[in-house]
Amino acid sequence: MKVACLQFTPTHKNPSVSLSRADDLLQASCLQPDDVDFLVLPEMAFSGYTFHSKAEIAEVAEDDGDERGMTVQWARRWARRLKAYVQVGYPRRISNGPHFLYYNAVLVISPAGTIITRYNKHFLYTTDENWAEEGERFTTYSITIQDKPIKVGPGICMDINPKRFLAPFDAYEFANFQVSQNSDIIICSMAWLLSGDAPTDEDVIASSPMPHHNPTDTPTSTPVWSNVRYWAVRLMPLVNHTERTDKAIVVVVCNRTGVEEDVTFCGSSTVMKFKNGAVEVLGTLGWKEKGVLIVET
Repeated sequence: MKVACLQFTPTHKNPSVSLSRADDLLQASCLQPDDVDFLVLPEMAFSGYTFHSKAEIAEVAEDDGDERGMTVQWARRWARRLKAYVQVGYPRRISNGPHFLYYNAVLVISPAGTIITRYNKHFLYTTDENWAEEGERFTTYSITIQDKPIKVGPGICMDINPKRFLAPFDAYEFANFQVSQNSDIIICSMAWLLSGDAPTDEDVIASSPMPHHNPTDTPTSTPVWSNVRYWAVRLMPLVNHTERTDKAIVVVVCNRTGVEEDVTFCGSSTVMKFKNGAVEVLGTLGWKEKGVLIVET
């Protein structure tokens, strides 16, 4: 199975410009039909992430069930073009009598252009709490890729953390749920923040777990390895599960880049494989890189 992560910087509160930017990067990647099985985009991919109220998010939220929504139309177009599944994050609006409920959600579209599922972020980050309702539960869904049944677990950023940072670190709520569902691939759309300092020249080689490096690597093209390691640690139950079984579990983390207000995002989109009680990093993008990461899993 081949997966692709589209990492880029959306224009805050301007989905039309963000859509065009995503189109340009995908076209530049020269992806052709059947080149990949899954295309993944970040959390709140076209709207930007930082919103402070329901009134503010209402300007860019997309109505549930509206087949004409920007994100639905964009994902459907690229799913059909690439003959691939597409997961993309967006602000979701659901009518609730005279009021609306807003969710930080992901949309999954099939290669035929049909909606597979919409998943609402279950564990909210503090920024989400300004406007979003909490999703009811974690979930999985089943698809077929290359005639093989696949159980997929969607996730959104804070989902992999302890709930509200108050639950015990080793509760591993999201990872344990995915193990209980026997998921084959976990796909997380992220708007993960940069914590600590950005990579420097000294970090390019010294902090990397990858066995080989391109001598032209720069701080910009280097992932924030501390974040990559943290994502792996938060999925520790997958290590234990694959050590006891012959199962391999692929994890796709698609993050965004750029700055919004005083918030910097750490990029570093990563594809990992958990197998035989170990974690293998199959591919990454740098913390500031804009482009498409394509990985054979």
